[in-house]
Amino acid sequence: MTMVTMTAKEVLNTPLIAEQKARLQKVADMPDEMIDYSDIPELDISIEEQESRIVKNSKNRYKLAQLMAEMSNGMSIIDSWNNLKDVGLELDNIAE
Repeated sequence: MTMVTMTAKEVLNTPLIAEQKARLQKVADMPDEMIDYSDIPELDISIEEQESRIVKNSKNRYKLAQLMAEMSNGMSIIDSWNNLKDVGLELDNIAE
């Protein structure tokens, strides 16, 4: 079997064939009660914790955007980097 390698952009820009469209439509027409969720693992954190992470990450992204704006206005990368702790940016949590 030959391995095919595609980028995400290539996959997203490849039109669906009729068979794929038919399979997707079949799933879309299926009532929610018929969908088997048993293979999806339970969340290991509460809804409140998820919301807390979303809020924290939104604040981090805003602070990061502020620093990027400072850098584009002439502040050096080193000065901006040193300001990360001053504005409370939590680097460990950006990707969560």
